[in-house]
Amino acid sequence: MLGSVKKLEDLQHEQMDNDLADLEDEMAHDSVWLCFGLSCGYKSVIFDSVIILIENNIAVFCPGLTDGSLGDMFYFHSFRSLGLIVDVVQDIRAMNGEAVHANPRKTGMIILGGGLSKHHICNANMMCNGADYAVFINTAPKFDGSDSGAHPDEAVSWGKIRGSAKTEVHCNATIAFPLLVAETFAKKAVETMT
Repeated sequence: MLGSVKKLEDLQHEQMDNDLADLEDEMAHDSVWLCFGLSCGYKSVIFDSVIILIENNIAVFCPGLTDGSLGDMFYFHSFRSLGLIVDVVQDIRAMNGEAVHANPRKTGMIILGGGLSKHHICNANMMCNGADYAVFINTAPKFDGSDSGAHPDEAVSWGKIRGSAKTEVHCNATIAFPLLVAETFAKKAVETMT
């Protein structure tokens, strides 16, 4: 088992060496990177759908970039490449700035699941007196007091979403989200093309 983990770690280090070398060439003038900037360049660890967003200049934020295996790889890699600094403060400024400077546009959020990502996007919208639209899709229970299980009414009480903005779907996101996309965004795209 440990041999397999070591092999995987070696492969991840090799991939990270290659990706970070490419990034260092592209971002040579920056000694400090934003998580957002890093996710734009570090394409080997993100899904094709996120790459499409990045290529279309749609901001993708990852407040938990250092959580889990990728964070461990950054930790290990930092001993090999001392110049790697990821600035999470500038990242949160960029995310909150998206909400603060949205006027006269409206803000909205579709939240699949909960936890750290849910908290950050809701908090960013609190900076502009609440999101104009909000859809929460998750199966988390409310009784344990977790952010994941917090209902939209809780977000309204904090000013994270406006009172008229909330919709909540108690369902597994892998079931509900494709149906939501098929009946809204995808349907509109097909109508536009015909």
